[in-house]
Amino acid sequence: NLLLLCCKIIRHMLRCFFIIFTCLLFATAANAQTVKKAIPFYKSGLIYRDKGMFLEAIGSFKKAIALDKKYDSAYLELSGIFLKINMADSAIALLKKAIKIKPDFTAAHFTLGIIYRDYKRISGEAIVHFLNALKLDSTNKVTLYSLAWCNNDKGNYAEAVKYAIKALEIDNNYRPGYNELAHAYRNLKTYQEAIDQFKKNLAISVTDQPLYYSALCYLELKDKAGAEKMYEELKKINAKSAEGLRKKIDAAQ
Repeated sequence: NLLLLCCKIIRHMLRCFFIIFTCLLFATAANAQTVKKAIPFYKSGLIYRDKGMFLEAIGSFKKAIALDKKYDSAYLELSGIFLKINMADSAIALLKKAIKIKPDFTAAHFTLGIIYRDYKRISGEAIVHFLNALKLDSTNKVTLYSLAWCNNDKGNYAEAVKYAIKALEIDNNYRPGYNELAHAYRNLKTYQEAIDQFKKNLAISVTDQPLYYSALCYLELKDKAGAEKMYEELKKINAKSAEGLRKKIDAAQ
């Protein structure tokens, strides 16, 4: 009798397992079909975006997200459109919603950092999101550079140096990294170190800002000849900026 009872219990458990497994199988298949239906809406959103039909694009991307709550690209595209039409707060709300659903959404963390830095002008909040992105991808030079930029903006120059150096360890030809490192050193009043970094920047690409700020560093070091050299180079590519620099050189004691 005990053996018969055990057999009945086992058969019941197997029947229950089969029912649950079948339900899960159908649910998975149904979910896969729903996710698949999101793709055409995403593609139509891209077409509308490229045509500048932003309201239609917003509708398409929202439909794609409704069908697939983890559609990373749809979140990023929709947030990008919100930014184009001056709806930064909507972009922030959307990306924060995406992160709640998918906490390891690195691009969403990074994009929030960009929005707070460039659109909201809140470097402290941008740092929080860039750090979240960095936790998920510690080898992204752009995230490290962005942290250097924001720390320079907040006056945390030693922190800026740390992140700029890390960015340059990943790519020693990364011009923005040298630029932020140089500005951090300049603000720390270590002018020769700043000049050295501006030189590395200029070795990659000759642009006006490194020349201008190098000249200011030379003036701080009482090296007028060095400043004059930067002035002559700057005059070749940006006459207006060179004119302003000329006044500073002439006014230097």
